[in-house]
Amino acid sequence: MRGLLGLGVCVLQLLVAHRAWAAAELHDGRNALAAHAFVLEDDTGKLTIEDAQGPAARRFRPLRGAENAGHSRSAYWLRFQVKNLTSWSSFIVELNMTPEIVELYDDAGLVGRSGSSLPFGERGVAHPNIAFRIMLAHGEVRTLWLRQRSSDTIVLDPRIWPERTFWEASSREQLLNGLYYGALIALAMYNLFLFFGTRDRSYFLYFAFQVTNALTQASLDKYTFQYLWPGHPIWAARSVPVLEFLSITAALAFARTFLATRRLSPRLDAVMRVLSIAGLVFATVWTLPEADARITLIVAMLGAVHYLGSIVIIAVAATVVAARTGSTNARVFVAAWAVLVAATVMAVLEVMGILVSQDGFPLTKLGSAVEAVLLSLALASRLNGLMRDRERAQCELLAAKTARIDALRRLVSGVAHEVGNPLNFARGGADELATELDAIERNLPGGGAAVRRAHKLVASGLARIKLILDNLRRYLSVGDAELVPTDLAHEIDQALQLTAERLRCAGVRVEQQISDSLPPVRARPGQLHQVALNIITNAIEAMPGGGTLCVAARAGEHEVVVSMTDTGAGVDVADREQIFEPFFTTREQTGGTGLGLAVAREIVMRHGGTIRVEAGDRGGARFVVSLPRLGEADDR
Repeated sequence: MRGLLGLGVCVLQLLVAHRAWAAAELHDGRNALAAHAFVLEDDTGKLTIEDAQGPAARRFRPLRGAENAGHSRSAYWLRFQVKNLTSWSSFIVELNMTPEIVELYDDAGLVGRSGSSLPFGERGVAHPNIAFRIMLAHGEVRTLWLRQRSSDTIVLDPRIWPERTFWEASSREQLLNGLYYGALIALAMYNLFLFFGTRDRSYFLYFAFQVTNALTQASLDKYTFQYLWPGHPIWAARSVPVLEFLSITAALAFARTFLATRRLSPRLDAVMRVLSIAGLVFATVWTLPEADARITLIVAMLGAVHYLGSIVIIAVAATVVAARTGSTNARVFVAAWAVLVAATVMAVLEVMGILVSQDGFPLTKLGSAVEAVLLSLALASRLNGLMRDRERAQCELLAAKTARIDALRRLVSGVAHEVGNPLNFARGGADELATELDAIERNLPGGGAAVRRAHKLVASGLARIKLILDNLRRYLSVGDAELVPTDLAHEIDQALQLTAERLRCAGVRVEQQISDSLPPVRARPGQLHQVALNIITNAIEAMPGGGTLCVAARAGEHEVVVSMTDTGAGVDVADREQIFEPFFTTREQTGGTGLGLAVAREIVMRHGGTIRVEAGDRGGARFVVSLPRLGEADDR
């Protein structure tokens, strides 16, 4: 029995001895060295290369494939021998992870020193991963030693590439990463523009989530260290958890808004709100100066629990909302988040060494990209829903407005009919009273003065009632006549002739700047004349002490523009929209009915035009009417 045991020990020693001198034969692609390497754990961290080559050499053991040493304060020495059978002479030794300190030695001494704790510019090979350049002649055999130390996870999986092959593979990897980051940024910017257009917070929070998520992935890939803060290795290390917590905080805020958890699930919403605050606290803690190692470890563990808990809570909230509402968007959110969670779990298992592959981050990127696309589709569906809701609201508003106008039309018709007959009787009586007063004054001069004043008051009141009824009829019947080609300059001239006496009595001087080549517009006979008449009347009332009215008309590319500018008091900015509303007037004391400009706007709008009021050049008001030219009106 002892003989068999001794024989087994001898065989094992022979195998180890064979591995010790069996060099890794290099080919043109990536050469994994784990199967040819030996490892030594230095828990003191004080062994030198002389120790590793001398007294401690017997403590090396064969590396059992790509080993994950986990979180350790020990230093790890790797020893391996390589033989160049390729036509290349320049090679790159690469590490899978990025320890804080890495040193590469050969028989001649130190080859290079690198690590995540050094500024990026001090790396001999400008690559996100830790890499060293060595020269090997064809057929040359060399023994190399790697010493690495880190407070983070250490993966013992060295690789060696011909330099040209290394950079070709790196270019392919950067191309795929560029597609990933480009897709994330494009989706984020698209939704940012949608936020500016809709002012819906969901789009902005999606933008914030995807940007912080992209920055988190870039920090894991060490691209942020390479391109954003290459001279700050401490911040490069701390930025990873900071960005992770900002990303999960943005994800919580987005989920709360998108899923409307405050309304649909208040308890879950409260939990998510607490987790958001905790995420900001953890992000702030990681920006503080480095604390005691035990405190850092505790914070890291609490942060990991918070991160995983946040992911689970978001998944639960999405599932609950989807089940309660049956919303398609909520179901899409569940699917998107499930993809991201699955990819994240697989990546964590790979980094921990539970899965075979040690390259977990591409899985996270794949899940992140799919999640980003699905959530963007859900937001696009949300946008379509918002547009449908807006169109429905506009249709309902238009229908309500039409119903109100129809009701008002019926009301006014009834009032006009009911008031019209008594009004005609009263006006007839007033006319007869005037005739009798004339006879009284001929027989008794001065005897009917008081009665004459009373008659004037009655006649004035009746005239005002008739004016209101006439304006109401015009307001409700502006679309009854047929559209025909109309000379706009002629309509303006008729309105000026009709109001010439009033303009003279009011001391208003008229300036005309009407083009001789105004094209015709399609209009209803007399209605554009009514628009001009109402604006001129409004201008006369705005200048009780006299002034100037400038009437201009010109032809544009697609429309004819008429402007009438007075030198009155002008219109306050707050009143410029209301001034066209029925019964709104700023001159109640002078008898304004508030219907003249409302009638004008209704006529202009029914002709496919626009009317607005703005400040005049000399302090008054300018009314601008735009009407489509004859061909443009036909197209409309």
